[in-house]
Amino acid sequence: MYIKGFKVSREKISHTFDLKGGISDPQVDLYIMPIIKHMLNRDGFKYFGSVLTTSDGNDWVEMVLVLDDGYSREELQQKGLGAIDESIQRALPYALDGPGIWERWD
Repeated sequence: MYIKGFKVSREKISHTFDLKGGISDPQVDLYIMPIIKHMLNRDGFKYFGSVLTTSDGNDWVEMVLVLDDGYSREELQQKGLGAIDESIQRALPYALDGPGIWERWD
């Protein structure tokens, strides 16, 4: 299954809050939940998905705000996103990457 949407970006969060340990700084995790709870409109996406990424030699399970999903990457690439919720647009420069398509990690 593939998911399309916006990934919560450990890199952007570490940069936004000037965390010295970068993406591996444990404080990044402390910022993720408040960002989701206070910045994002829960009705602005279908569900939370997860993807497995590798960065700095480490594997990370990262959260994606899923706008669409399907079994064909090509079909998802051809589909438009539609209107993007204002809360996602506001969080994009500080805490989100995308839009993108990732293989869902279960």
